[in-house]
Amino acid sequence: MPLPNRGEVWLADLGIAAKVRPGLVLSVPPESQDRVLVTLVLHTTRVHGSRFEIVVPKRFFCAGAFDAQGLCYRGYSAPDAEVGASGTT
Repeated sequence: MPLPNRGEVWLADLGIAAKVRPGLVLSVPPESQDRVLVTLVLHTTRVHGSRFEIVVPKRFFCAGAFDAQGLCYRGYSAPDAEVGASGTT
């Protein structure tokens, strides 16, 4: 299974309350001394115009924004599928 790389957009299953959402990968691949976690900035379709929201128009997800206040930490094996690259690295 491929590992998420910085700048890629992966789907993450966040459970019943939050559904499956795209997340922009912030992490770099871990080394042996690092925690094996990936940090994602979650995508939302509920845009409030906050200065923490970044709109990245891509055809592979609905209109919305990545919310820098919506961070998610997952194990490297947890992201479900790669959606595409953000082009913002």
